[in-house]
Formats: sequence, structure tokens, C-alpha cells
Amino acid sequence: MRATLCGCVCLLAAGLFPGVVRADSITLLSVGRGVRAGTNVGPYVPDGTPSGANGTEVIQRSQDVLSVSTSKSNQFGSASGSATLISQLVNPFSGSASLSAFGNTTDRSLPSPVSGQAAASYSIMFVLDQPQEYSFASHLAVGGAGSFWHAFLVGGDGNPTEPVFFEMSGSKNDQLLRSGVLQASQYVFAWDVTAFSADGANTSASGNFSLTFSAPATVTPEPASLILLGTGLVGAWRLRRPRH
Repeated sequence: MRATLCGCVCLLAAGLFPGVVRADSITLLSVGRGVRAGTNVGPYVPDGTPSGANGTEVIQRSQDVLSVSTSKSNQFGSASGSATLISQLVNPFSGSASLSAFGNTTDRSLPSPVSGQAAASYSIMFVLDQPQEYSFASHLAVGGAGSFWHAFLVGGDGNPTEPVFFEMSGSKNDQLLRSGVLQASQYVFAWDVTAFSADGANTSASGNFSLTFSAPATVTPEPASLILLGTGLVGAWRLRRPRH
């Protein structure tokens, strides 16, 4: 799954985000943000192409607010899909998505059901100039059996051989929390959610996420601790002095 998604991440990122952008000690190399809504209304002919009224609407560009919707209806049934993604490209990197899908087949003799789909995705490839603590949080709510979400943070360019810091997926309501320390290097983060309906029921999915970076905390001795340390060293020196 991650290998396929990483390929999509690189494809989405190409040409969507000009140049590099620095935020604190974070350099963004590429960004992919997109929403998709599609319908499938009609029987399939032997070569695998739909012969009915079908449509797919896709928006893939670097904007903070993306929204798309489509609907189709004919003698075979009706279907619709809509997706909205609101996100930002500053620390904390965050976003929220809302999806809905509907598909209802009126002709039960069709070899494949009428369906509606929706999806939203967010991905960044970035470089940390120095070690950073990270904190990831995501809340997901799904309605219906056709919803799915996926999130991961990996090293390098997202290749399956790179180290994985977290990778999670599922199809139910969930609250995700992860944290740790990343060294100065290159990383890929991705978050996506989809909704699919083909059973005459409305399917929905919504969620939000945040990925926050901060400099690792350093412990500075307090003045009182320094005094105690100094007193202890003096005492130890006195015990070690040779007695005459």
C-alpha cells in the first residue's frame, strides 16, 4: 500500500509546488494536495469501459482550500461524490477533510453496481536542518462501510526500504496519536481518506490531522542545583584531602 501511495505522492507533488520553502528549520521540497469525486453509472462493456453516463472530477494543486463534487443519474441508477480539503503548509502542518459518496443501482441486472467515490489527500516531502521533536494527532469519523483512511511518516523519499516512524490505516472511527524525535534528514509525510458507496446508502468520512515540530528540550541546571553541586564537590574534595 505505501509503495503505491508514495508513487501517487510524487506524482501529485510534481509541478504543484514551485521551488522550496523554509519554515523554521524545515525545508519543504514538494507538496501534494488533492481532492477527487467520481461516479460510475452504467454497465461495463467487454473491454472494461463503462457505457453509461460516468464522470470524474479531480483537483490537484497547491491551495489551502480545495473542493469538488460530481453527480450522475440515468436509467441505471444515480451516484454522487464530493470532497473538501482545508489545509496549511506551515508548522504545525495540518488539514481537515469532509467526504460524501452515494451510489444506488435501479437495474439489478447490471454486472457491476452503480457507485460514487470521493477522496482527499495531503503529502509533503521535507528536510529537517536539525533534530526536531514531532507530535502527530488525527481524529477520524466514518459513516458507512465504504470509508478508509491512511497516514504515514517515513524517512528519505518514501521508498519502502526507508525507515518507518509510523504507518496507520483503517476503516472505522479512530483517534491517532504519535510522537518522537527525528534527526536532521529528509522525510515524507502523507495523510489521506476515501469514501465509497454502491449499496444505496450514503457513505461519509471526515477527519483532521496536525503534525507539529519543535526543538528538543534541553535541561538547564537551576541556580539552586548549581549551588548544591558546588557544595557537594567541595565536600568530596575535603574528604579526599590527605590528613597530616
